[in-house]
Amino acid sequence: MKNSKFILALFVCLFSQVISADVYMTSEEREIRNAEFAKKSAAAVEAFSGADIVGNGGGAVEQAAFYIYRSLDRYITHCLNSQACAQSSDKRDILKKIRNVILENRDEKNHVIFLSNNLFQAYMQDETDPEDRVAKTGFSPELPIFINVEEAYAYSKNDLYPSMVALFVHEVGHQVGVASHSMLDELASEVREIFVSNIQEAKLNYLNGEFKFTMLGSNEGYDFSQFMFSYNGKNIAVPGLWSDFQCANGDKLVGVTLENIHWDAASVNGGTLGLTLRAWGQFYCEKARNKMVYLQQLDVQYQWTFNIQTLPTREYNLQLIDSSAKIR
Repeated sequence: MKNSKFILALFVCLFSQVISADVYMTSEEREIRNAEFAKKSAAAVEAFSGADIVGNGGGAVEQAAFYIYRSLDRYITHCLNSQACAQSSDKRDILKKIRNVILENRDEKNHVIFLSNNLFQAYMQDETDPEDRVAKTGFSPELPIFINVEEAYAYSKNDLYPSMVALFVHEVGHQVGVASHSMLDELASEVREIFVSNIQEAKLNYLNGEFKFTMLGSNEGYDFSQFMFSYNGKNIAVPGLWSDFQCANGDKLVGVTLENIHWDAASVNGGTLGLTLRAWGQFYCEKARNKMVYLQQLDVQYQWTFNIQTLPTREYNLQLIDSSAKIR
């Protein structure tokens, strides 16, 4: 009986090592595949020298891609800190490598390039991977990620940010040397699920459209939540909340989040629109002496003022005049 248990344990150990070894491509395989992709990449950029590159404006999809790419390390950390996400050692190792790539590349230009459907099909599709994809990259962090802009705009408006989380986990997973689409799809789904579980939204339907305030937080420990505001998918700046906040006795601020997020009724005065969002602010402070964390609860109020321009299509164009955040 003891021998059988020993043999079983040895088999499990050897099998897990084989699986782990098979996760990443060899350096020789990556070199060959990267040489092929580099040629396609250079040809695609040359064919579309005016490529819309993340960080240089663009619409809702481009803005979402820029935001998620720069923040992806945060959502990966949430996953790694959760007992329900990326439980295997292989998955955790991949995510740590993806996080390192994002931290190194997120401030660099031209890491994400949008191509038209025609150019994407012409340069990114081939017989080795004939399946239609939204994005394509190589197997090294310095290579760009190309996104089919028409396919990306087919994402549901309400699912855009979670879809971008999954897309970049998958593509940067290739850049760290993982070839398996199915494995990266599974891993991307897990990070996406953690991302979605930490979303809180407050919506206001007005002017034939939807205003949406979104908070991206974490259920794991103290965290500085991220805030986004949009009108019909177009991002609007959220004023800084905690830059002027000070904990008692000079203690360190270690986390901020909101609860009971809700809108006041919109106010219109002539051609000016005023919006007010209220919430309970949760400010977590750490004592310098013993590292104990305590909570300060204060009322938070955001305000935005817009000029309203009525378009011939009965839609509205809003120009931001002023915004503010108050803590009471």
